[in-house]
Amino acid sequence: MGKYKLTWRDLTWHDFKTYLFAMFKAFIPKGKISNLDELETFIQTKSAWVSQVTLYGYLKTRMGTRYVLHFENDTFMDSVNLAKWNIYAVALHDLTLFTFSKLKVNFNYQDTEKAKEIFLKILDDETSNKMPIDIIENAKKSFDERIQNINWDDHHNDLPFNPSALSLYKWAPIAEDLKTLDYQATYQPSSKEYGNRLQAFPCYESYYHTHNAYMKSRLENILQTKITEFKTLARKTILDEVRASPQMFGNYGFIHKDTSHGTSVPNAGEVGGAGQVLKEKPLIAGMMYFDQAYRGGTAFFFNQNDKVPDIYISAVPNRLVLYSGGIYHAPCFDYTYKERHTLSFFFRTEEKND
Repeated sequence: MGKYKLTWRDLTWHDFKTYLFAMFKAFIPKGKISNLDELETFIQTKSAWVSQVTLYGYLKTRMGTRYVLHFENDTFMDSVNLAKWNIYAVALHDLTLFTFSKLKVNFNYQDTEKAKEIFLKILDDETSNKMPIDIIENAKKSFDERIQNINWDDHHNDLPFNPSALSLYKWAPIAEDLKTLDYQATYQPSSKEYGNRLQAFPCYESYYHTHNAYMKSRLENILQTKITEFKTLARKTILDEVRASPQMFGNYGFIHKDTSHGTSVPNAGEVGGAGQVLKEKPLIAGMMYFDQAYRGGTAFFFNQNDKVPDIYISAVPNRLVLYSGGIYHAPCFDYTYKERHTLSFFFRTEEKND
């Protein structure tokens, strides 16, 4: 087949608008803010945009490709809307204070009292958009507290947007359960004795039970069988601790089986207590990831002495991997992350009589 030479005649008006205009747009001078009304519009629109983009982007990342199903749930969307308004209120704080701090330092603008005036006017206008009254009142109160202690000359250099970043973590509904976990410093394999936890595979574990009934029910529907024992374990790994271990893990942790599961976490199982194991084989294990990491998933091996895995599964947010506990496997480490968060599943299914 001969080469086809592209000419201007091949370009449509749609192509021009989509590709060429986008390139020229970068050279178009941006309009300058010339009065307080335009400044008010700038603060309101940018705060709303940042709040919505960061919240929805965070939720989509955490939920993975199934986020659409969650967004169709009315109860969940009520929580999202509550989070949106609370994050927006703090974003208004941050951008208003940052803007007037920059104006004072860079343009010698002294009328900083206008900051509160603009902030209150934006909130009053948001009542028509059904911003909850209690959030508005709380925003006004907290703004008064912040403005009383502000140093206008230095505020723009002193982590001015940190409160809105923290508010995303506080109000995003998907993070609430993980924040309340009482992690306990431990190590794996917990059945063996070490001088200290860094000599093994150091980690932090917490018994997770908030959504056990829901997850058990969903798994029973997927597997079309009855689950007789079920428990979940939240695990956090700090990669600097993994590096400090004399085990020299490299890309993979301990290669092991889950034919039984012991843990040092109190109340870590429905059967027995701390350190006890689920009874007899077979055990089904699973891993759910919360981070996007090609090298941070799970590797499966034919035997314990293998150096290269037979199967490797990358970490994707909300990806669940189920496998027989009798298969050799190991966690994988992506050292570009400071922490690794996972949710481990351990259960058995009801034996069917033929």
